[in-house]
Amino acid sequence: MAYHEPMLQQPNRLDGKLKLRKFIYGLLVGLVFFGALGLWSTYSKADEVYNIVVKKQAEKVNTRWSLSDWLDTKEKFRLQDMWLAMHSPSPYEFFLGYDYISPQSGAAVTSYKISLAAYASIVGLEGRYQPQPFTDAEALFKLRFFGYHVQATHISLTAGIRNRTDSHGVYNNSVIGADSALYFNKYFGGLGEYQYYMQSASRSDGTTVSGQRWDVGAFIDFSFFRVTASWFTEGSTDNPNLQAGYAIGGKIFF
Repeated sequence: MAYHEPMLQQPNRLDGKLKLRKFIYGLLVGLVFFGALGLWSTYSKADEVYNIVVKKQAEKVNTRWSLSDWLDTKEKFRLQDMWLAMHSPSPYEFFLGYDYISPQSGAAVTSYKISLAAYASIVGLEGRYQPQPFTDAEALFKLRFFGYHVQATHISLTAGIRNRTDSHGVYNNSVIGADSALYFNKYFGGLGEYQYYMQSASRSDGTTVSGQRWDVGAFIDFSFFRVTASWFTEGSTDNPNLQAGYAIGGKIFF
């Protein structure tokens, strides 16, 4: 009777099955790991591509020209120009002035002076007339290099001509000078002016004249109306006595 040993082969079969099962588990785990890694890499690349595409589209939208954008921009500029026009000072300015003049020395003759000026931006023209003690008529060109307008703190340069008439004829003088105003607050300030009268051409009697004049004073503004008080001194070769006195007047700005 033959002898069999089946129990001796059973452990080898169990070991083989365990090794096969571990191999399958390991293979599955590896597949899952590498699959997840691949999915993550693919997702990252897809996210990068998405970001690139989205950013590129955003740049296109921001730099894209359209008729509606142009119309909107044009409307904004129109509103800005309107706002600036409403809140910017006008480049045009005019004033009419009158001064009562009372001398303290020299020719003791009271008089008056009328002035009229027109400005466009920083340049202006001004005319003045005074009948006593000589008949003086001035035509002046003004260049304001500091300040927005005359009725504000400013400094201006002056050039022009003066015709002085006395009982013997007329002197024609070229005039250079400067004038200024300084506001101490919104309504009160000081003013000053200097004029130099160059030597005139000889008249028929062979005489010439030259001289200079200083004016200093103060003012108070009541909206478009200004009240002024000033002291002046003037010397000229045709009048050996120094002319000095004060002037009280006003100006209307419009």
